[in-house]
Amino acid sequence: MTDTSLGRKNMIVLSCLSMSVISIIIIFSTNIWIYSALKFLIGFCRSSISTCCLVLLTEKVSTEWRFTVGIIEFVFFASGYMFLPGVAYANGNSPWKYLYLWISVSAIIYSF
Repeated sequence: MTDTSLGRKNMIVLSCLSMSVISIIIIFSTNIWIYSALKFLIGFCRSSISTCCLVLLTEKVSTEWRFTVGIIEFVFFASGYMFLPGVAYANGNSPWKYLYLWISVSAIIYSF
């Protein structure tokens, strides 16, 4: 879909927005099967983000900087995962659904 009329940049925004909306919907899951299906959809939407970001970043720089820019993308990806325990700690003794809500709302704001 990225090489069609949608484009890479729009696909990143659409994937991020759909992941965020699905994460809000996951709060209302009633059993493990619905939760698992929604997590599968999140993973499906997530797969296009890293590929599109890497391609967009490497297209914008010269060939001598492509490797460095590719590595920097994964540093930011890893730092995002390292940020999650801090958000969970700040969430305190609240239910897990509030953690999903905090992360999802911030990603929706980022999408816009």
